[in-house]
Amino acid sequence: MLETVMNPLDDFTRSVKDICNRIAVDTKRTAAITKLRMDLTSHDRQRRELFARLGERVDELRRTEQISDKGLLALLEDEFENLDRIEVKIGKTMSEIQKLNLGDYSVVEDESVGSDNKDNATDSGNLLDSFNVL
Repeated sequence: MLETVMNPLDDFTRSVKDICNRIAVDTKRTAAITKLRMDLTSHDRQRRELFARLGERVDELRRTEQISDKGLLALLEDEFENLDRIEVKIGKTMSEIQKLNLGDYSVVEDESVGSDNKDNATDSGNLLDSFNVL
């Protein structure tokens, strides 16, 4: 009789141990996956930073006329033109901000506020930090 009572209790205990083991394994697996995903995000961020520096370096070489390969310049022509257009827009926007900071309120126009928002965003993102806005 004691054996019949112990078997269901042993089975229950074994089932609980199996569940606990599975939970422990799943927890370790989830933690390992989370760590690997964080590592992957870090590696991707580093790669993007390297691409940005590479692009800045290529643009610097172009501006100083140190790139003599016409084929390379032709391949990157569209990107260089877009970059030049954005640089002009940044310059104009910074000039307007400077005029406003100096008190020239006639610069403010309803049309210029909020225009071309899609082009004002930059990867460096810290242009606003260069101004002391009151």
